[in-house]
Amino acid sequence: MKSSIKSYCLCLYFIFYPLATFAQTNISELPFFEKNIIDFAPSVSADGRTLIFESDRVDAKWRLFETAKHDDGTWSKPILIEEINKKAKGNSLIGGPSISYDGNVLYFFAYFEGESESEDIYKVVRTKEGWSEPIKLPATINSTGYEGFPSISADGNYLYFIRLNDDYPYDRKSKEDCFSIWRSRIDENGNYGKAIKLPAPINLNCERDPRILADGRTLIFSSVRENGKGKYDLYMSIEEQEGQWSEPKSLDFLNTKGNDLSVSMPASAELVYYYRDDRIYSAMVPEGYGGFTNIVFKGLLVDELDQTRITDARVFAYDDDDNQLAKQKVGANADFTFVFSPGSRYTLKLHSPLHPPKSYILDLTPFSSFVEIKDTLTLNNQVEAPIRFFDADLTQDRLYPSVRVNQSLICSETSESCDYRFTWGQSQTIFIDGLDEYENHQYSLNVKDWFEETGKYEFDIFIEAKKKSLKVNILDNISQEKIKNARIVLRNKNKDEVITAEDGEEVRLRIGNRYQLNIESERGYLFYSAELDVTEGMEGNLTFTMTPMVEGASLSTNLIVFESNQASLNPKAEEELNRIYRMLLNNPDVTVEIGAHTDDVGSDEFNLTLSEKRAQSVIDFLVGQGLPETQMIAKGYGESRLLFKGDSEEERALNRRVEITITKTEVE
Repeated sequence: MKSSIKSYCLCLYFIFYPLATFAQTNISELPFFEKNIIDFAPSVSADGRTLIFESDRVDAKWRLFETAKHDDGTWSKPILIEEINKKAKGNSLIGGPSISYDGNVLYFFAYFEGESESEDIYKVVRTKEGWSEPIKLPATINSTGYEGFPSISADGNYLYFIRLNDDYPYDRKSKEDCFSIWRSRIDENGNYGKAIKLPAPINLNCERDPRILADGRTLIFSSVRENGKGKYDLYMSIEEQEGQWSEPKSLDFLNTKGNDLSVSMPASAELVYYYRDDRIYSAMVPEGYGGFTNIVFKGLLVDELDQTRITDARVFAYDDDDNQLAKQKVGANADFTFVFSPGSRYTLKLHSPLHPPKSYILDLTPFSSFVEIKDTLTLNNQVEAPIRFFDADLTQDRLYPSVRVNQSLICSETSESCDYRFTWGQSQTIFIDGLDEYENHQYSLNVKDWFEETGKYEFDIFIEAKKKSLKVNILDNISQEKIKNARIVLRNKNKDEVITAEDGEEVRLRIGNRYQLNIESERGYLFYSAELDVTEGMEGNLTFTMTPMVEGASLSTNLIVFESNQASLNPKAEEELNRIYRMLLNNPDVTVEIGAHTDDVGSDEFNLTLSEKRAQSVIDFLVGQGLPETQMIAKGYGESRLLFKGDSEEERALNRRVEITITKTEVE
């Protein structure tokens, strides 16, 4: 079977047809043609300066050659591509090259004697040392049969190629072997999808040598068709929608009675290169045959700081709606090439392991015709990143410590911002001072890891406060038994923090902070209020007692605040008043005396009157909340029951108080 496959592949190249009389103009053979050799299957780079083709010009064996176009328009002498050809031994065949539009990847098909069973498709990648070792494409492309003449799209997303048409392997009229055209989609990870045979009107019976142009939509291929000139003619079709192709149009300005094959065009579409009569020709492209207008962008990627070339990078192209259009790995010379449509804006996103991502806006709205744009893009591995500190629990609380790096102070406690220049991919240890109430004072920061995790360059560091674990015990102060349904609320007076717990639960309180604690029970107990200073050395149990509601029981609070020398309530008193309201609401059979006390500043008469008014203000508030007035009695004591007789403001504040005394109870 191998010999038969080989024979129909090789016989194609040796068919010779006398040169016909052409009406076509501007067609010329390339100057490196030599007698008794066959040059075939040209592939030109996007800029039109590199041409790779297959030829039997050395020892009559099919190998790949490369030539370059000089500034004066002449071509260099073709040279063997040794990195690829050295793999070929004996009757090996290498052909059908397709160079990517950036010039950094070369596809071809080959039969390597002693290794291959049939012709398969391979690729090589340009490195600093030249082309890599040939890489055989996976089974989604290569079958056990023949695959050949690959063509890679400019965006790198599609690979076209041919397989033998098993349903119509030979055309008797033209005496030509027949093939069909297939396509595989390449995903963002470089994986080749399952190949799909193109539908009619591309594939009829006898097609070959597809070439997708730079616009990614125009396909030129050869076909034996009715009304053709005899053998393989060139046709052009446009993919109007995904998988839907226009009726192919004959390239009459090129087609002859012989085989016209293997077209290739640069992105400018000014010239076309193709095969006929054992050699490669070029021709001017008439209007309407070059596909859609293209813009070639050729970029060079360098480090902004030292101007060294960056070769370990990928570039992604997006349209104005942020749809990914194409992707490329930067070449061995730090170069890359994209082909765009004019009249739109594009974004190039640069990704390198040693540099932060960067976007580059390419505005092509001023252009309507072909142009080649060259530019040098830069990446900088230094990132100026702000560092912000927050309380781990109270995440809205911004912290402002002093921060040191390598013993150098980068910001102080008075600094509004704390910025540091990080090196991408390297970890940096920072030390913080001035947060004695918090746990960790040392952090290792890596801006690359942080960006990949959060998508931000700003470091938001959440620091745990030092805390004391305490178990809450709530007991009856007479029986010392646990009280069911009692609840404690601890309000941090230093921070915006509120903690609730029930008897037996453990709470974690901030060391060095003061808490206002309030304990309430559903029925039968006076509520309890106090303040608690949390220290490192305090015991691990918080035991509180509540007083049962019996006649004569009382509680005192100085949290009911009045305006100075007035009976009107200060808004700060509302929270404590609401606790009294809930206690009386839950115990409707209890009657209480609301007793108000003053300090000893002022006359006895004035203070007595003031205290009576203040007691009534409390009752008025509670009645307004919905309690019956009959449940409460107002009583003013003036300065008659001072707790302290000193003249300090602290002692006077403790004398200014409200006492709740049980006068009657029928609690079950």
